[in-house]
Amino acid sequence: MTSMTSGWFVGVEAPASNRASFHRTWAVISAEDDTPFDLTGANIVFEISDPETGRSMLLATTANGKVFVPELGRMSVFFTVDEMRGLCPQTYEIACTIASAGETQPFIKGSLPVYH
Repeated sequence: MTSMTSGWFVGVEAPASNRASFHRTWAVISAEDDTPFDLTGANIVFEISDPETGRSMLLATTANGKVFVPELGRMSVFFTVDEMRGLCPQTYEIACTIASAGETQPFIKGSLPVYH
């Protein structure tokens, strides 16, 4: 699980298989006072894209149900094995934004290695 205490989480996520479902959970914590963010009603968008073309390969949002808030200060992303099979083995770009209370904030910018 990754925690955010200020700005973007920037880095490389743990590798994922294109032969298994993808389920990751991140903690979303305030930089000011180290308390969990209330994500109730937030619009969260998580995208996996091809690094060479910028083409969106998989999109998870709170609207499509692939991003959900399991508890206070946590967000989870889920893709099925069938969705993951559409990814060739390589390293993809990932990005996530959180929109709440009229503001959109960046949360994740990094890469995700995908293997067989």
